Amino acid sequence: MFWIMYSLVILNISVYAFAVIYLYIFRKTHEKYIGYWGLSWMVYGVGLMLDILAYNNIPIPFILIAQEIVYSFSVFFLLSGTYVFINRKKSNIWFIILLANIFWSLICLYFRFPYVITVTPLSIYFSIISIYTGIIFLQNWEYEGNEKVATGIAFLLWGVHKSYYFYLHPTFSVSPTSYITEIILIIGLNSCLILTYLQKNRISLVKNEQIFRLLTENSQDMIYLSKYSPEPYFEYVSPNCERIIGYSQEEFYANPYLLDDIVHPEDKPLYELTLNPKLSPKESVTLRYRHKNGHYLWVDEYTTLLNDKEGNPFGIEGIMRDTSEIILNDEKIRQAEKERQRLLSTISHELRTPITTIRGYVDAILDHKIPEKESYQYLQNIQNKIGMLELLINDLFELSQYESNQIKFKFSQIKITQLLKSLYNKFEDDVKHVDLFFDMNISNEISNKEIEIIVDVERIEQVFSNLIYNAIKHTKKGDSITISCHVHNEQMIVIRISDTGTGISSTDLPHIFKRFYKGSNNTVQGSGLGLAITKEIILKHQGTIDVTSHLGKGTAFNIYLPII
Repeated sequence: MFWIMYSLVILNISVYAFAVIYLYIFRKTHEKYIGYWGLSWMVYGVGLMLDILAYNNIPIPFILIAQEIVYSFSVFFLLSGTYVFINRKKSNIWFIILLANIFWSLICLYFRFPYVITVTPLSIYFSIISIYTGIIFLQNWEYEGNEKVATGIAFLLWGVHKSYYFYLHPTFSVSPTSYITEIILIIGLNSCLILTYLQKNRISLVKNEQIFRLLTENSQDMIYLSKYSPEPYFEYVSPNCERIIGYSQEEFYANPYLLDDIVHPEDKPLYELTLNPKLSPKESVTLRYRHKNGHYLWVDEYTTLLNDKEGNPFGIEGIMRDTSEIILNDEKIRQAEKERQRLLSTISHELRTPITTIRGYVDAILDHKIPEKESYQYLQNIQNKIGMLELLINDLFELSQYESNQIKFKFSQIKITQLLKSLYNKFEDDVKHVDLFFDMNISNEISNKEIEIIVDVERIEQVFSNLIYNAIKHTKKGDSITISCHVHNEQMIVIRISDTGTGISSTDLPHIFKRFYKGSNNTVQGSGLGLAITKEIILKHQGTIDVTSHLGKGTAFNIYLPII
C-alpha cells in the first residue's frame, strides 16, 4: 500500500510538472498545440487524483468510471494538440465517439453493469487514440530525426500500457510496477514532445533566418542593426549596402561610425536627432549620404531605437532607401512647371505685342484720326504684324508637333556629298544676293569613300534654312558663310555652318536653343523658335547640334549625324 501511494504521488507530481511547463510555454508563445498539450496533462492529473481518492474509501465503481472519462478527455486534448502540431485537420468522429462512450458509461453506472463492461469502451478509446496519435505523428511529421521516431514510439507504448491491465493482467493496475512504468513512459513521452517542439522551433528559426536573408538581400532597401552598448558596432548590415551606398558589409563592420562620417554636414543635426531617444522622429527622415565614389545621394531613412528592460537605449534598427531618382524627378517636374509658366508668359507677351499694335492702328483708322494719305502705310504695318503673328503661330505649332512626335519623317539613304551640293545650290543665290561670300569644303575622306547617311531631306533642308538665314541676318556685307563637312570618330559626320558675323555673347550662348530666346543684343525680328525647331529635327535624326561663337568674329553650328 505504501509503495502504491508513493508511486502515485510521484506520478502526479511528474504530470503536473509537465502541465505547468506546457502552460508556461503557451503563455509566452501562444502556440495552440502547446495549450492543448498543457490542458491534456492537467486533465490527466485530475484522473490520477481520482486514484488517490479510490484509496480513501470512495465508492470504487464511481471513481473508476469517472477516472476513465477524465483520461479520455485528456487523450482527446493530446490528439487535438498533435493534429495542430503536424498541421492537419482533426476529424469530428473522435469527439462523437467520446460523447457516445461517456453516455454509455453513465447508463452502465445507473443500471449497475459490471465494471469491465462499463469501462471497456472508454479504455479501448483511450488506447486506440493514443496509438493512433503515435501513428499519425510518425506518418505526418515532416522533419526526419530521432525525436520523431522516439515520440511516435512513446505514444504507441503508452497506449499499449494503458490498455494492458484491462485485457491481459487485471491486477497490474493496483501494483507499484504499473505506476512506476507510467512515470517512466510519461517522462519519456513528454521529453520527446519537448525535444520535438524545440526541433520545430530550431527549424522554424533557420527558415525564418533564410527568408529574412533572402528578403534583405533582394530588397531595394538597406537594412542595418547598430548597437552602441557596451561599445558601438554594427551587428548586421544587409549585403545590398554596397549597391546602394558603395560601402561593403566589411567596411561597415570595421567602422561603427561610418554613417556618421558620410552624412552630409548640413544634415548632421537631423541625423543626430534620429539617435536621440526623446526626440527621435516617428516617421522617416530624408538625409544625404556621401557615396563611396564621392557624390551625395538622397536617402529616406526610418530608424527604431532599441531599449532594454529599464528603458535605456542600446541600439538602433534602420532602413535606408535611395530616393535620389525620385527627388531628381520631382526637381525635373518643378523645373518643367517653371518652364511651362515661363513659356506661357513668353507666348502671352509675344502675342500681345503685335495684337496691341494692330488694335491701335485699327482704332486710329476707325476713329478717323489718321489722315487718308497715311492710312495705306498703317495698313501695311498691320499686314506686317499679322505676318509676324502667323509666323509665330506656325512655329509654335510645328515645335509642339516635333516635341510630341506627331510629325512623320520620310527617311531615305543618300550620299552626304550629294546632299550638301544640293543644299549649297539651293541657298547660293540668296547668300550672294546680299553680297556675302558662300563656300563649301568637304573632306577628301568623305568625297573618296562616298559616305552615306539616312535623313529626311526636307527636314534637313529646313535646318539649313534656319541656320543660313540666321547667319545672313547677323553677317555684314563682304563677310562669308561656309559649309564644311568631315568624319568624327568614324561613326559620325560633322556638318559645320559657320560665318564671320557679329557672333554671340558667352552669356547668351548656353540659352540659344531655348524657345523664344533671342539674345541680349539681338535686334533682328523673329519668333525665337527657329533654333529650338532645328534642335528637335536633329534629335529625331539620332544626332546632336552644338554651337561655338566669339563676339565680333563669328559663329559656327556643328551638326553631328550617324554614318550608315
